[in-house]
Amino acid sequence: MNKIILSSFTISALLFFNACTHKYIESPVATNYKTSKQKKIQAASHWKIISENLAQSVIDEVGDKNSVYISKSNTDLKFEKTMHKLLITSLVNSGVNVSIKKTSKDIIIDIDVEAIKFSKNRAFLSRNAGLLTLLTAGVWSVNRIYEGSGGSAAAAAGGTVAAVGLDVYDWYNSEYSSGPVPQNEIIITVSAQKNNHYIANYNNIYYIADDDKQLYASSNTSFKLEGQ
Repeated sequence: MNKIILSSFTISALLFFNACTHKYIESPVATNYKTSKQKKIQAASHWKIISENLAQSVIDEVGDKNSVYISKSNTDLKFEKTMHKLLITSLVNSGVNVSIKKTSKDIIIDIDVEAIKFSKNRAFLSRNAGLLTLLTAGVWSVNRIYEGSGGSAAAAAGGTVAAVGLDVYDWYNSEYSSGPVPQNEIIITVSAQKNNHYIANYNNIYYIADDDKQLYASSNTSFKLEGQ
């Protein structure tokens, strides 16, 4: 009987989904990408880390024996101007010969920062569901060990375990930025070229705090996607 019920349910489900879909439609069906992680810039020290990573990428491609020239920024934006200085520092500290004035022997390094603004309230993955289950199970298990050991000692032990559990919970969650998904992101492109040919090209994408967007883009350089 169970097999007959299961088969009937399966057939009914297939008929239901077939009724709700079509073989031909006028536009593609929207699907999500697999879950991934993207860094969020929240401090000037993060700028330094980015410059060091970019410098290492440049060295990996052009080597540390070639002379390079970092093109000057033509913008007044804080991030791009500061990144120019930080990249010079990172390359010099890594032993790269960085020219003050451009020569025909230099590999030219260009930095470009593009700011993008997306719509509000983008969906994000809850960071707590699995961790809360693990925390609850951990506290229950330790409390079981102290069960029946008596009065205030047992209560104190339970309280300590709960505190330790919360520390573990916070430790796990510390990797993730708090708050909603930022509307603003930046794409940093660093290119290396010589004799009118590209040698290398790198792109890195980061979230930025929405309140800090003026550090990365002016009103005429930010591209806004409608849908708010």
